[in-house]
Amino acid sequence: MTELKFDAQDWCARLGVKGPRAAEWLVAQGLAVPMAPNSWARSTAAVGAGAVMVARLGQFEFFLEDAPAGTTLQGIAPALAVHPPGVYPVLREDAAFQLSGEGVHEVLAQVCNVNFAGLALDSHPVIMTLIRCCGARSARVDARGTRRRAALPDLVRSHFRPFSV
Repeated sequence: MTELKFDAQDWCARLGVKGPRAAEWLVAQGLAVPMAPNSWARSTAAVGAGAVMVARLGQFEFFLEDAPAGTTLQGIAPALAVHPPGVYPVLREDAAFQLSGEGVHEVLAQVCNVNFAGLALDSHPVIMTLIRCCGARSARVDARGTRRRAALPDLVRSHFRPFSV
């Protein structure tokens, strides 16, 4: 029998921004910004605790997640607090969890009808889907190409939260 493991991972800081100048502002903060919507990039200048994943959800909307011990988002928060023109904060009420084990792809296919095993990971896809009727977003892959994170956005502190795959 194989084991499927579910771990809460709420220690990563998250931030959402949108607006016509959001991409420009993120680049000015030293972050890598993906060019295409529904894709993600990791800041190449920062590694380890300084690495930040930036997911482009649409033309002008971004979801950012700090590394587990990262302080990058905390460091750029004051620049967002001065209300830069054309950049607007997005309220984030989500969390993260990691789902791992040999049956992870089968479980995800049952609850959200997406074949995660068939994704072209080199394109850094962000997949918008539903998990048990809750909006979900898959966006994270580690350096070895292992699927690591998906996010269930804007859910008010429930047990359905972003998760790793």
